[in-house]
Amino acid sequence: ACEKVVQWQRALVLLGEMREAKLEPDVISYSAGVNACVKGGQWQHALGMLRTMFLRKLNADFMVYGIASSVCEQGGQWSQVLSLFKEMLDLLTGG
Repeated sequence: ACEKVVQWQRALVLLGEMREAKLEPDVISYSAGVNACVKGGQWQHALGMLRTMFLRKLNADFMVYGIASSVCEQGGQWSQVLSLFKEMLDLLTGG
């Protein structure tokens, strides 16, 4: 259990350190961070990373959305799951 906590926290720290060093995290970096948060049961942080990806004009792939929606579902966050599916649909349709 401690390992999962350390992993998602470390992922957040690493992303922050990259930005501080003027290195812009890419889709792969954020995807790894989302995955670490999901494994640690941190749906809020996973969604926060997805939002950051959008703000930085990085397109998350559907696997990342699937992972994030899964953790929201596990946390009973149905409105968040629906929001993620809408975002995925918008990506597919260009809307």
